[in-house]
Amino acid sequence: MIDHLVRTSVLVNKDVGVELLTESEYRCAAGRLIAEFGPEAVHDAFSQVAEPDLFDSVIAGWSEAMLRCGDFRKWAASFLVEEVEATLDVELGPEFFDCLVEELPEDAAHALVDEQVFHTYANPLYDKTLRWVNFGVHVPLNFCAPEIAPVLGALKAAKGSGS
Repeated sequence: MIDHLVRTSVLVNKDVGVELLTESEYRCAAGRLIAEFGPEAVHDAFSQVAEPDLFDSVIAGWSEAMLRCGDFRKWAASFLVEEVEATLDVELGPEFFDCLVEELPEDAAHALVDEQVFHTYANPLYDKTLRWVNFGVHVPLNFCAPEIAPVLGALKAAKGSGS
């Protein structure tokens, strides 16, 4: 069952063109999921024959297991580079991406992937720039791209004053 989940997940990565988790991270997540629910329940859920409540529980467990086992900094950095470039109308080079991967805290990456991939955000129109401050992403953004630091500093100040 673990091997099947890993193979399927790696194929999904290839289909969408993004390596959300590595093979070993998927193996960790699959092991956690099976340990929590048992192989039969996991099989039934992924075969879409489980009762709705069990299906929902297993899928939520899979999301949680992936968050616990995965290092999402590369995915988050890639997402943030595109978002920052589009939002601030700037062009940031590959050095920015590499720096962001190194400097981005894992908890910020997890929060971002939880929001964007598992759709836990409350408001799809939420201001992206304030989200960067809420997640603490503005710190590595400032470090990796000092030219945008004044913009992010103003956002942090606005958040701190309750605006």
